Amino acid sequence: MASDRAQGKLFADERVSGQWLTLVGIGFSSLVGGYISDNFGRKKALIAALINFGIFTAALSVVPNFACFLMLRFLAGVGLGSVWSVVSAYIVETWPVESRGRAAAFVISAFPAGGAVAALVSGYFLPDWRLMFLVTGIAVLLPVSIILFTFKESATWAEQKAQHASNTVVVRDVFAWPLRRTTILGTLMVAFALTGYWGAMTWLPTYLAVERGLSSSSVAYFVTILNIGMFVGYNGFGFLADHIGRRRTIITLLGVAAVMPIYAITSNHNALLWLGPLFGLFTAFFGLFGSYLSELFPTRGTLHRRRLLLQCRAGNSRDVAVPARGNLGCHWLQWRPDRMRLLLCLGCRRCTRSTQERCACRSD
Repeated sequence: MASDRAQGKLFADERVSGQWLTLVGIGFSSLVGGYISDNFGRKKALIAALINFGIFTAALSVVPNFACFLMLRFLAGVGLGSVWSVVSAYIVETWPVESRGRAAAFVISAFPAGGAVAALVSGYFLPDWRLMFLVTGIAVLLPVSIILFTFKESATWAEQKAQHASNTVVVRDVFAWPLRRTTILGTLMVAFALTGYWGAMTWLPTYLAVERGLSSSSVAYFVTILNIGMFVGYNGFGFLADHIGRRRTIITLLGVAAVMPIYAITSNHNALLWLGPLFGLFTAFFGLFGSYLSELFPTRGTLHRRRLLLQCRAGNSRDVAVPARGNLGCHWLQWRPDRMRLLLCLGCRRCTRSTQERCACRSD
């Protein structure tokens, strides 16, 4: 009996401490996962991240004390966070631009789908949380096998790696000009958004059980319904992002800000049940970050020197060789003597139809 109480206390403490420490590991993963991914490849980084998550999650089944439990949760979080970031980069590099939003959102929608399944399946394991973590860790072998035998390395990454084999990507590269501003603002945007998101989702089961008096089975049902709303939102807004743009679609953040306070003050159980999927619907920004932010950076974190050939068709056709840095998109350069406009394409991906007619650029 004393052993059962001790196990129950450990599982309760895991909710309040283990989850936030996992999130710290997810944050730290951006440094580790990004370094491995940029220097050794997307496929290797993804496999390493999954194996890391599986090993440390399975190891939770034999932890001797709570301190060891927290450390393993942190290390598992490093692997879990790396999966999201590496997958986002892989999709942007392997999918056509007109469908990247949908592709990234669909892959990330596996997160709420898995959350819904976990909410239901966990009832068959609890209170035996050790067996639950063991089975979860072993289950990682399935996606690892799929990636190992069916995935190919990103051709875009492999090409740049071959061209710049001697260059090692380090963290400071994304804080160099001209990526510094994008890095800082993007980090702040994601930090604020996910602070609210994880703050709500981490405490949601406790809120429903303690503040609203729901039973454990009802909490699992409510969380499942909410995750279904998230799944629909990820894919629906991913489709919208491909039609109106990633940046405009991230306006779903406003939807979360509007629904969350209403959800928090609602006491009627039926209203809570249907507000859950509405709240989950607007958390689609989580899936949009992958395609949006990945397109703002070069394939590899370093800024490589290139020479670009500009064929400018504005009156007289002529070729101009220009040294360029990085993947900066399109910029207008005024050529005053002839009153002509040259479109300076620095690794341009987003030229409009009108600019494409006047400028064709390629790396030599």
